[in-house]
Amino acid sequence: MKRIYFYIIFVFSSLCLGQEKTNIEKEIIELKERISILEKKINFKTNNTLPIHIGGLFKGLIYVPKDRNNRKSEIRMQKTRLEFEMEFSNGFDLLVEPNFKNGENISVEEAWVGWHPLKSFYGNDNEHPYLHLRVGRIKVPISYEILIPTKHLDFPDLSPASYLAPDEDLGVMVDFWPLQDILLLQPALVNGTAGREKDSSKDIVLRTEIHPFGKDKSYNFHLGFSYSNGNERYDISGDELETGFMEPWFEYSSNTYMTGKRQRFAGETSFAYGPFGLYADFIFVSHGLKNSYSKRKVRPKGGHIGVSYYLTGEAKKWKGIDVLNPLGKGGFGAIQLAGRISFVSLGREYQNFSSQDNSTRGLTELDFGINWIPVYNAVFQAHVFLNKYRGKLKNDKVFLLQFLLRF
Repeated sequence: MKRIYFYIIFVFSSLCLGQEKTNIEKEIIELKERISILEKKINFKTNNTLPIHIGGLFKGLIYVPKDRNNRKSEIRMQKTRLEFEMEFSNGFDLLVEPNFKNGENISVEEAWVGWHPLKSFYGNDNEHPYLHLRVGRIKVPISYEILIPTKHLDFPDLSPASYLAPDEDLGVMVDFWPLQDILLLQPALVNGTAGREKDSSKDIVLRTEIHPFGKDKSYNFHLGFSYSNGNERYDISGDELETGFMEPWFEYSSNTYMTGKRQRFAGETSFAYGPFGLYADFIFVSHGLKNSYSKRKVRPKGGHIGVSYYLTGEAKKWKGIDVLNPLGKGGFGAIQLAGRISFVSLGREYQNFSSQDNSTRGLTELDFGINWIPVYNAVFQAHVFLNKYRGKLKNDKVFLLQFLLRF
């Protein structure tokens, strides 16, 4: 593991300091060989009944803002996450993702146990209904972007609008395809109280995903809708809303509580054809806020549209990429252009619940950049962010260079 960290840092610093291309190629080839050896060691089967896969994501970045809001340039390891996946022959499976973000204490992103009750009847036959039950810490199915694995996102991080959707939460969820590859239903019952598992109030969630032309065509198009409903009362003091370059732009004041009925409505779509990909989410939220000075019903909303295109001809996939000409095998890897526009509107009522004196009520963010994927396991992202805030916060211009190692 120490050697992997060494090679991550060396390759990343080489790129940033302008080392010769041949040196970078050599280090990436050696890194790929070491990852392949590691994957062979940690992917195995015991008596052909217990397949185990250990994967992970290492994420480092260089952050260079135009200093308008007291932001400072820095180099940091943004995320280190491991993935433990197991699949049993009787239809059970599990996933555990411990996260070592920013060198802090270990947290868990996802951790669930699943069961495929129809697998014993139909096996992996795609012509029959598909049913998957999951219990544990799951991704709450509100918005499409948060359901895309982080290591396969075309952008350095989630858009600001995705912070209106819930994080991973404790609960139970069903993935049910009554019409295989055409209609997906995802009902869920989740905690909904940001860690207060013993609270009686829960969120009921329902998401639908429709592929009118199926998923096996040369193109992939879907429409989706989701809804959640629950009664909440919990302390959100100090909670933050972040930009796409992972810096806070709004923080709730002390002694602020979310109260009353909370509802979320979301619409989504995605389209992929050849090297082109597009996805969009729009989220509307309604809930109450209360502190020592005010009690209001608020209705924040937000959305984003992201597009991408592989200049090197790879087919767009939402989970992974097949690099046509990897570095070290006669090619240069894959080159992708990506752009995303996002907005969040909080409303004037939010100024009563901000810990800052800037009265920021919303933002519009433009993120555009280029991604280089020399091999599947390595991604370099160079992106520029232009952020315009509604309120007293000064507009941001940020350059971000990020390196991902995924396996």
